Amino acid sequence: MIQLTHPQIIIQEADYYYDVDTFNTCEQNGTLLLTLDAWAEVHPSLVTLPVDWDYTVPYGILYAKEPTDEVTRFLQILHSILPASTDQ
Repeated sequence: MIQLTHPQIIIQEADYYYDVDTFNTCEQNGTLLLTLDAWAEVHPSLVTLPVDWDYTVPYGILYAKEPTDEVTRFLQILHSILPASTDQ
């Protein structure tokens, strides 16, 4: 959407798996970063502003094929509280 509506904005993709170094680079270079709310407090010199866009970001849970007892219990809890439409 940004590229379509504001072609003058230069977008540079971050690595697929970004980390604190990505935030340090943004802070040092004075650039903006479009990120997830989960990263809001990761860097003391950066401010996160929420956006009100009609987009969603899919999330999933990744775990070992033979999960620990703790992970199995967590998955059972999720299964009991999530709507049936999320079953896979």
